[in-house]
Amino acid sequence: MKILCTFFTILILLISTPSHGALIKSDYLNAGDGLLLQDTNQGLEWLNLLQTYDMTYAEAVANFAGFRVATQAEVENMFFDVIPIMDGQFTRGTVHGSYDSSHVDLVTQAESYTDLFGFVSISTERRTYGNYIGDNGGYFMAGIRTNPDGQNGVSRVFLNYRSTCTLASVPNASDCAWNGSSAFGVYLVRAADGIPVPEPSTLAIFALGLFGLTLPRLKMKKIKLLASYS
Repeated sequence: MKILCTFFTILILLISTPSHGALIKSDYLNAGDGLLLQDTNQGLEWLNLLQTYDMTYAEAVANFAGFRVATQAEVENMFFDVIPIMDGQFTRGTVHGSYDSSHVDLVTQAESYTDLFGFVSISTERRTYGNYIGDNGGYFMAGIRTNPDGQNGVSRVFLNYRSTCTLASVPNASDCAWNGSSAFGVYLVRAADGIPVPEPSTLAIFALGLFGLTLPRLKMKKIKLLASYS
């Protein structure tokens, strides 16, 4: 009975686990540096933003062969995977701005975001800002600012935050706000070559298979137990 209870508890947890992907740290330059993020949802690898801070779009692409600037859709998908609480606040494909909240889930998810992509410390703040090119033109920014304006326990979230630069200035201009700024990096991605992480449904099927293999043994134990009472 204990075996059955344990099995079904594990199975329920597997099935109820969200099926969206996650960002997993991996090595880029040195063992253990965690500068490359495996996106198991989109099949991409994201570069840590600290690697591109101070760089214009053109400089970022030139310095990291094999990478390209992420699209708006890719940033949105990644963003909502790491900060799912914002999926109800921001609408995909539209231009937004910023959102402030002290909600405990947002604060926790924001800390995960800054840990994944790196951050710049300013007093008590952690700033993680990244640029990309909007689907309809111009520069966009997405990122996190924890404890903004000295408000401890508050997170300020940015998604599709529009700059004044036009699409015609991308990617060569260096005088646009944010492009080449010391406070901002560039979201760079490349196709992932790693082995995909099994989805919860796959794990559940595997668990059911293991349970099937244990059934004969459970039946034998039951038969022996009944025989001992007869």
